[in-house]
Amino acid sequence: MATTYTMVFVCLHGSGKSLIAAEHVRRLAAQRGIDVRATAAGIDPDPEIPPKVVKGLLEDGIDVRGLRPRRVTPEELANAWHVVSFGCDLGDVAPPGLTIER
Repeated sequence: MATTYTMVFVCLHGSGKSLIAAEHVRRLAAQRGIDVRATAAGIDPDPEIPPKVVKGLLEDGIDVRGLRPRRVTPEELANAWHVVSFGCDLGDVAPPGLTIER
């Protein structure tokens, strides 16, 4: 049975850097047949994805119009294969000993 690896990308608002990174990793993994699940979240999520992010991803062939930014959870981080933080402190939600790529 194949193992699915989950990457969690986190930025302050969960609607910019983390979303762009997760969507590109998701697409690249699918193109290469790699079983990786990528998610995006924020510490203080925006109510919606900024139009310039939606437009830029659409230009790259990625449609995020139905998505909404969401808050990262301790469980999500604890179960992740790899966590990437874009300039935000995960100290309040990250389990002790979690390795976080910055």
